[in-house]
Amino acid sequence: MKLLKLGLALCVLMIALTGCFEMKEPPTPNPNGVTIALHNVLSYIEPQGVKLEADVKSGETSEWVLNNIKPDDFKLKEKPPERISIYIFQNITEREKGFTDFNNKKAQYNMIVPIAWQSENVLVLYWHSSPGGQKPTFEDKISKGLKDWKMQFPNK
Repeated sequence: MKLLKLGLALCVLMIALTGCFEMKEPPTPNPNGVTIALHNVLSYIEPQGVKLEADVKSGETSEWVLNNIKPDDFKLKEKPPERISIYIFQNITEREKGFTDFNNKKAQYNMIVPIAWQSENVLVLYWHSSPGGQKPTFEDKISKGLKDWKMQFPNK
């Protein structure tokens, strides 16, 4: 009888614990066949408390065109002039070429900013204003949002 109660208690505990984990939906492909679309990226970042505002003018004049792709730029409302640039490439190979362009530009300007994350066909750049040695304000929140997505952190 004790063994039956113990087994039942373990089953209830297992069911309760599985309800504690939040499962996020995997990114859905958009009609163009791109694995990850802009709305997928935003759906991971914004729930972490990172308030973004589209910066249309910045994307139009951006010097940071990578592999012929202009970014979708967003201002961080709480901390201007910080921003996030999101590049959506057609596939992984194109994103890798874009990341090579990124590294070349970063070396050309001898920069430590921005922080970059990449996965599938997406490259995310966080342009922060934190002095060297200090952790950028939104790095943890952005990382937390993107970690479920298995983003790579190439410049860490």
